[in-house]
Amino acid sequence: MIRIWHTVIVIVVFGLLAAGCSRGLDESQVPYADSMLENILEGIAEQDYGKFSSDFNENMKDAVKEDDFHSLIATLDETCGEYEGRSFSSAARAAGAGSEITIVKYQATYSRDSDVVITVYFNEQQETMWIEGLLFDSPSINE
Repeated sequence: MIRIWHTVIVIVVFGLLAAGCSRGLDESQVPYADSMLENILEGIAEQDYGKFSSDFNENMKDAVKEDDFHSLIATLDETCGEYEGRSFSSAARAAGAGSEITIVKYQATYSRDSDVVITVYFNEQQETMWIEGLLFDSPSINE
């Protein structure tokens, strides 16, 4: 399941990046990102799909159903262990086919894996930032 997500996200992002250019951002330029990721992580910890998906745009809500959410929890529990913390890694904005996407990466530490990269893809719609994509990636997840 995680590999499917990875493939879909890579294809979407590659298409956006190929269509436009990207520019780096620092953490202060994406002030919404940390709190929105916190909702995702708290939703996972509490097994609360509503909280997990509260900042998803409609396409993301259609793509990530509650069964997918529970599969993600199982995968993270089995491969990475318990979430311990994260730090901001990078951010970039990329112009694509008629829209702009902001990509924010965090380095996360779990009890059995300290190499987890969480990538969140944001898109602004009607003056509000929404999560358009989400990827948890690490060597242990990809085994």
